[in-house]
Amino acid sequence: MPGDEQAYQVGVIQAADGHSFDLSFDAWAGAGGMVEKVGKNCEKLAQEYSAQVAEIEAQELLSQGWTMERQTQANGDIQIVLVQ
Repeated sequence: MPGDEQAYQVGVIQAADGHSFDLSFDAWAGAGGMVEKVGKNCEKLAQEYSAQVAEIEAQELLSQGWTMERQTQANGDIQIVLVQ
């Protein structure tokens, strides 16, 4: 976490299927704020990564006049909306 030298690191671990990866960290006692930032099972981190990928992939459409809006839902989920 930027600016927090006491923060834990998130590990990227190959899953048992051998084809995908899991994110993991020690969440003991809130992990120095990590649970709040990335989610107990890294779900917030994974969702932010997915949103960033969607925004990068949308660049071609944006160059063609589309507009993009990032919306955060009441439950914290991120939605990327493209409009022509």
